[in-house]
Amino acid sequence: MAPSDPLCFSWDRNLTAAEVRAIIADRADTRRIGLLALIMREAKPSDVWQWTSPTAVLQDLPELLPKLGRKRAFWKWLFAGWRTLGLV
Repeated sequence: MAPSDPLCFSWDRNLTAAEVRAIIADRADTRRIGLLALIMREAKPSDVWQWTSPTAVLQDLPELLPKLGRKRAFWKWLFAGWRTLGLV
């Protein structure tokens, strides 16, 4: 993905891939949780890991879950399974 390409999960926002990565990397950025939640709601689950890691999401899961809408149950199920298997 070139830096100026539109993001498949955020067609209505004017963000580059580099900007998304910078926001996600900055734990002090107030847009971070909202952007992670957007990615988790709109991107394919396998594509989420291009932007973050399971460990990073797990750290923020309590803040993210209320923002996940219809995908909330999926992410709760996935992380519960990974915990059971000792993967996270």
